[in-house]
Amino acid sequence: MVIAFIYQFIDNSWWLNQTIGLVSTGVLFIFSVLYICESPKFYYLKGRFEESKLALKHIAYFNGYTDKTFTCNFKFDKEIILETAAADAMTN
Repeated sequence: MVIAFIYQFIDNSWWLNQTIGLVSTGVLFIFSVLYICESPKFYYLKGRFEESKLALKHIAYFNGYTDKTFTCNFKFDKEIILETAAADAMTN
């Protein structure tokens, strides 16, 4: 609606609308890259288990869980399988 208002009442050129769109897209892109973390599932599937646990802690904090002693002291099933496979490889 803002772009339609600008086009109708302020300036009829496309240049101002394109500039506003480009700047707002750039700002939102930078915000999403810097402040929005990947999902825990993404990290889990890539085998990055510690980052997955950190993402879960971030989600818990965002959802209102304010206990500072919150820890993810569990192991994913895939993490246990990889550790077991690595231990078996060391013994052979």
